[in-house]
Amino acid sequence: MKRLILPLIIFALVFAGIAYFWRLNSPVKDEELPTYKMVQKLDALLNRAPYNPDDYKSGIFDCSNESALLYDFLTAHGYNCTAVIGVKFDRKLFSVVFHAWVIAEKEGKKMWVDASMKEVMYQKYFKNYFALAHFKSLLMLQILATLCFFPNEWNY
Repeated sequence: MKRLILPLIIFALVFAGIAYFWRLNSPVKDEELPTYKMVQKLDALLNRAPYNPDDYKSGIFDCSNESALLYDFLTAHGYNCTAVIGVKFDRKLFSVVFHAWVIAEKEGKKMWVDASMKEVMYQKYFKNYFALAHFKSLLMLQILATLCFFPNEWNY
């Protein structure tokens, strides 16, 4: 059984990489920008999401789990969602920082939502994240996290 785990993990990573993984942070096209009314409507919906930003607990209910919950919530309300993982280097602390958020799309317009703050953000807010992993399927992300020994991530 142990011999199968490593090939299975490698297969999952390669499959995920081909379908969704590591895209450079490219700007949203003008025709994909939402109207002010669309942003207001999404902001109002975010206020009804079943958690509060104060519920944040690192490693327990952090940006990944909040993003997963928000992904399901927004999908249930008619948005096509993408879960995103960003990576950036903090020069001051000499460390790597990971963060997760959701891109909510409706009528061909994309809105970047920071689940930790429950706010629609300008895409520029995430500009320092140089590599992004995009997942159109939350289930695929949950399976991948479990296979990579992070069972509490993306599983609210």
